[in-house]
Amino acid sequence: MSSSSTASFDRVFALVSVVILAVLMWFSASLYFENDIKKTLVREAQSGIEKLDIIISEVAETLHQLNNIPEQDCSKDLLIQMRRELFKSNFINDIGFIRNGKLVCTTGLGVLDNPIDAADSDYVSLNGFEVSVNHNIALFDNLYLASIARLKSYNAVIRDESLNGLVDNQFHWQLVYQDNGKNIHIVGEKGIFQPDNLSTYSNFGCSKKHLIV
Repeated sequence: MSSSSTASFDRVFALVSVVILAVLMWFSASLYFENDIKKTLVREAQSGIEKLDIIISEVAETLHQLNNIPEQDCSKDLLIQMRRELFKSNFINDIGFIRNGKLVCTTGLGVLDNPIDAADSDYVSLNGFEVSVNHNIALFDNLYLASIARLKSYNAVIRDESLNGLVDNQFHWQLVYQDNGKNIHIVGEKGIFQPDNLSTYSNFGCSKKHLIV
């Protein structure tokens, strides 16, 4: 083999080596990038679930506390106790007292001149909470979209704004409640949750609580 042929071969070999090396580097970078995204998704989903569990625990504890109060009408003392519980909470925006299926008074509006029907529930959780989602409620002359969790004689209103902050807004996400194979949308982007059709860059997790998830 001539020296020119050898030189040409060396250049081709060097070029092929560089191309292979570049491909390997790109492949490694892609794997690293993909793994990094997956880790970020898992971390963000877990963080959202932890925040949700804090909200759920607060709502559950508040409603249990109120239901331990001896049964009474919407007295001044009862409203004070309801407002005390509301003041202590971080995520509850309003609390209502229900008698015979009617909302009688709330922390925001006081005693209602005309009691109204309590919100119909979209589902009943495993812990016995009746939950209504995406419900329009009036607070201080404004309408807000909220979820309402009821336990026996009391309900708690959680505005969707509190739930919308569960996951960083740079991600597309959805919070659902699974009930006998049915997915009930709560907040987020409808249709995002596809457990049987997960893409490479998707992740889902489940809360150990059973109030609104």
